[in-house]
Amino acid sequence: MYFLIGIAEALVGAGTHNVGLRGGRSDGLLHLAAEAQPELVAHTLASVEDAWETQVIKFVECNATEGNSAECSYFEHGFSKSCVTVAKAILSASNGEKDTVTEYMNEICNEKELHGWKMDRCQMFAKTILSDMSADAYDNRENLKPAGICHSFWSAVTVEGGAEAASLAQQKQKDEVLRMEAEKAKAEAVRAEKAKQQRIAAAESAAKERRRQGATRLAAEQAAAAQKAKEASEKRATERRKRETKRQKREAAAQAAVKASRQSAMATLKEAEHQEELVNENLKEATIETKEVPRPKLVPAAATNGSTAQASPAAKATADTKGVPMPKLASAAAAKGPIAHANPAAKAPTKEVEHAAPNKRSPIKAPMKALSKAGNTTSQHKV
Repeated sequence: MYFLIGIAEALVGAGTHNVGLRGGRSDGLLHLAAEAQPELVAHTLASVEDAWETQVIKFVECNATEGNSAECSYFEHGFSKSCVTVAKAILSASNGEKDTVTEYMNEICNEKELHGWKMDRCQMFAKTILSDMSADAYDNRENLKPAGICHSFWSAVTVEGGAEAASLAQQKQKDEVLRMEAEKAKAEAVRAEKAKQQRIAAAESAAKERRRQGATRLAAEQAAAAQKAKEASEKRATERRKRETKRQKREAAAQAAVKASRQSAMATLKEAEHQEELVNENLKEATIETKEVPRPKLVPAAATNGSTAQASPAAKATADTKGVPMPKLASAAAAKGPIAHANPAAKAPTKEVEHAAPNKRSPIKAPMKALSKAGNTTSQHKV
C-alpha cells in the first residue's frame, strides 16, 4: 500500500505541474516523465503486480473449489483497492489526456524491471485504462471512474488467470498422467528387472544343479571305472598268482621228479656197482674153479651114439662140466639189463671165459645213461 501511495503522489505531483501547459503537449509529457520517475514507478509496479497475481490465483482457485462465494470476493476487494489507487494516480498525472497516458505507460512497461509476464500485465493494464478513456480530456478527468477501469482489468486478468489456471490444470493433469505413466513404466521396469533377475537366478541355479549332477555323475563314473580297474587288476593278480602257483607246482614236481630220478639212478648205480662186485667175485670164483677142473677123457666114437658125435663144442664142454660145482648166481635184480648176460653158467668154463669177460659191456654204463637222461629231463623242465 505504501508503494501505491508513493506512485500516486509522484504521478499527482507531475500532473499539477502540467496543468498550465495544456497548449504545449510535448512540454507537458516531458515534465511528467521527468517528475514521475518511470524507473521508480516501474520498480514499484513490479511488486504490485506480484501481489495482484497472488490475489488472482487465489480467486481462481477459490472459484474452482468454493464457487462464486463471499470468501472468494475478498481477493477481488483487495485487488480493486490497490488498482483504483494506481489508476487514479495515472489519470490525475495525465490530466485526462489519452495520448499522455499511452506514451507514459509505454515508457513504464518497457522498463527493465518489468519483463516477461509482468510486461504483458502492465500493457494489459494500460490497454484497459485507454479503452475506457475518451478523446476528451475534461470528460476523462471528471467522469472516468477508476473503479470501472479496475473492474474491467480484474475481469480480464481473472479470465486470463482462469485460462492459465485451466491450462495449468490441464498441464498438471497431463503431468500427473505422465507421472503415473512414468511410475507405471518404472514399476513395469522394476517388475521386468525383477523377473529378469529371477530368470537369471533360475538359470544360474539350473546350471549349478546341472554342474552338480554332472560332477556327481562323473564321480560315479570315475568310481565305477576305478572299481572296474581294481577288479580287473585283482583278477589279473589272481591269475598271475594262479599261474605262478601252477608254475611253482610244475617246478616242484619237476624238481621232485628230478630228485626221484636222481635217487633212483643213484640206487640203480649202487645196485649196479653191487652187482658188478658180485659178478667180479663170481667170475673170479668161476675162473679159479675152471682152472682146477681136469680135462675130460675123450669117449670112443663107437661107444657113443651119433648124436653125441654131432654135438657142438659148447655142448661138449657143458657135458664135461657136469658134476662140477656151479658158481654163485647173482640176485634176481641183476638179471635185468646187460648184467644178466654175464652169468658164467651160460658159458663154457674154459680159459676163454677169462679173456672174454673184459670184452663184455660194463654194467656201469646203463645207470650212467639213466643219469644223463634224468639230467636232460630236468633241464627241459627248467627251460
